Amino acid sequence: MLPWYLATFLIGGMYITTAVILLKERHFSAWLMLAGSCITLLGQICTIAFSLFRMSSGNPNIEIYYAISAFVHFGALLFAIGLLIHAFQLRAKANRIQELEAILASLQKS
Repeated sequence: MLPWYLATFLIGGMYITTAVILLKERHFSAWLMLAGSCITLLGQICTIAFSLFRMSSGNPNIEIYYAISAFVHFGALLFAIGLLIHAFQLRAKANRIQELEAILASLQKS
């Protein structure tokens, strides 16, 4: 079984890979997903670093965990918003293609 910190790096890497693949389409949504995935991965790295620091110091400071968790969830929210915008763009493009095909079909019947 994979340790939890390796799984978080794999998921963060998957987010970044997805955003980079979509960057070739030059949409705002891909940049939003890339920013969200980088923020999420940075937050996960901060969580691991703080956990290691806390184990060595013995001083549990739960407020810092809350702040880091909010940071991670903000990045995930940005990624989700970018993904939603991208899905709406694809849907609008598909609808426009259907409309143009219907126009062409009606012109060919005449």
